[in-house]
Amino acid sequence: MKKVKDIMEPIIDTVSPDTTVKEAIMQMRVATRKPGVYGVKGILVLGTDGRVTGMLAVKDILNSILPKYMLKQTEVEAFSWPGMLEHMANKVSEKTVGEIMSTDITTVSPEATLMECAVLVLKHNLWRLPVVNPDNRPVGMLYLRDLHYAIADAILGTETDK
Repeated sequence: MKKVKDIMEPIIDTVSPDTTVKEAIMQMRVATRKPGVYGVKGILVLGTDGRVTGMLAVKDILNSILPKYMLKQTEVEAFSWPGMLEHMANKVSEKTVGEIMSTDITTVSPEATLMECAVLVLKHNLWRLPVVNPDNRPVGMLYLRDLHYAIADAILGTETDK
């Protein structure tokens, strides 16, 4: 029976809460998921003690540039203008990661079962699960893709390289 530690990917790149959003986006573009695979849609945020304090994901960045009133509108055109996205993005670029990151992070242990992860992914609509040790220090990341491959292998009776 496979566990998280068997399919997780190592954590190579992280940011701190003091990193600017602009710097974090540049880091996310070049972050190494595994050798030869670059770019992530979410990056862990670590405190000075090396513990997970949050995560910055594409949705956090989108939420930070989108005025809250627009989330309630069905006719977005009436409340936006040409160049609005660029204008709002420019305003957010110098904010810190700590100002916009998600802090309610679901994590798993390296010893967690893949079924536990599947439940968490579905229950919380997750794309990635940080894998942490008992001290809340990151040891890996389990991506939805990796879980999918494990499920596909179980269904097909095969073993797929990640």
